[in-house]
Amino acid sequence: LLSPALTTFEATAVPMPLGSVMELLVSALILVALVLGMLNQRRDQLLADLASERTRAARQAEILESIFETMADGVLVVDRGLNVQMHNSATERLLGRPMPAISPAAWTEYFGLTRLDGTPLPESELIGAEFLTVGVKNGSRVLRQTVAKMTDDADDGWMIVVSDITEHQARVQELSGFAGIVAHDLRSPLTSL
Repeated sequence: LLSPALTTFEATAVPMPLGSVMELLVSALILVALVLGMLNQRRDQLLADLASERTRAARQAEILESIFETMADGVLVVDRGLNVQMHNSATERLLGRPMPAISPAAWTEYFGLTRLDGTPLPESELIGAEFLTVGVKNGSRVLRQTVAKMTDDADDGWMIVVSDITEHQARVQELSGFAGIVAHDLRSPLTSL
C-alpha cells in the first residue's frame, strides 16, 4: 500500500535523540526568556523616560502658567464665535469686570467699550479696533488691543493682548497742549516782527 518514495524517505530519515530535542527546546526557551528580559528592560527604560518627560512638561506648564498669570498685559484667547477659551487675571483687571461664564450677546456692552472719542463701538468692529476706552470705577481707561490669529485657519480663533495706555495717552495730550502753547507764543512775536 505504501508508495516506494515514502518507504525510501523513512529509510533515510535519521531519528534525533531525545536529549538533543530537549537541548534545542531548552535553548529556544532560554532565547525567548532573554528576549523577553531585554524587552522588559527596554519597556522599563521607556516608562522611566516617559515619567521624566511628564515631570518636565508639568514643570514647564507650571512656569508658563505663572508667567501667563503675572503678565501686566491682559491676554485673552477666543474662538471664532468669540467664546473665551482662556484668559489671565490682568484681562479682568484691565476691563474692570470678570469674564462671564457664557458669552454675552454683546461684548462691547458687557464691558462698556467705546472708541477713543467716546462713541459706541459696534460689536462688528471689536476685533479690528486698535484703541478702546473702557469705563472703570475711578474714571475711564484707554486700552490698546493687539489681535493675532491663533493659526492660519480663522476658525481656530484669535489671541487678543490688551495693554493699558491711559498714562501714555494723557502724556501725549499734555505734550500736544504744550506744543500748541509754544507754537502760539512763538507766533505772536514773529507776527509783530
